[in-house]
Amino acid sequence: MYFILENAGRRGVSLAEIAKATRVTRATVTGLITALETSGYVSRKQSNSDRRQYFVRPTREGRRVYNETWPRQTALISDVFGVLTHKEKQSLSKLIQKLRRNIEKGPSK
Repeated sequence: MYFILENAGRRGVSLAEIAKATRVTRATVTGLITALETSGYVSRKQSNSDRRQYFVRPTREGRRVYNETWPRQTALISDVFGVLTHKEKQSLSKLIQKLRRNIEKGPSK
């Protein structure tokens, strides 16, 4: 939801853009957007130039819920990671990046 809110603009964000930014498949994004749309948090509009493409924008309710929950979410993240030193955070980041590269590479034979 954060990515959609920060990048939607007037046009909205395409499902492909969301998939690329979040590093998940388009099918996964479609399922998540459907759930958000059903809940009333986003709206989806078909592109005028390409009927296969859809753009997503946050609804008023989506913005309200985001604005209400985002401060608590960032405070929680700060609390959780606050016990780590700067050096420990850097090490953790490097380890996560290493795991991500391995996942993206795919299973070894």
